Amino acid sequence: MPGVWLSPRSDRGDEVRRILTEVIGAGPPDGYLFTAEYQGGSSLAAMVGNAWDLDELTREYDEFTAAFSGQGSTDPLVRVIDLVHAWRRFPWIDPGLPAQALPAPWPGTAAAALFARRHAGWAGEARAEWKRLQAAP
Repeated sequence: MPGVWLSPRSDRGDEVRRILTEVIGAGPPDGYLFTAEYQGGSSLAAMVGNAWDLDELTREYDEFTAAFSGQGSTDPLVRVIDLVHAWRRFPWIDPGLPAQALPAPWPGTAAAALFARRHAGWAGEARAEWKRLQAAP
């Protein structure tokens, strides 16, 4: 099989179907979609712990939250660039596990909310600064 995508999120079947159909141009019968369910054996927490280093991911989210809880740089463009640059690694390192497989409270939830708030609050000023810089002689 030339490409396989695995996800711990079985609730994303509709999204996968849309991607197979709209983006790739494939769909059943050219694409295949399977779902699986944990049936037992060792604990789900043990399996998750063996597959992903959630302690390290927790540290990463905590560092992000600490770094962006304050006001950041006085330059609005720098603030947004720093914010987005720091956030963009999380889709690569966070497997997007369902809540029942994560320790509670999961710091990724708070970090995502902080990112959304900061980006919404800072983006307008950053765009204005970018336009000002482009207009400068």
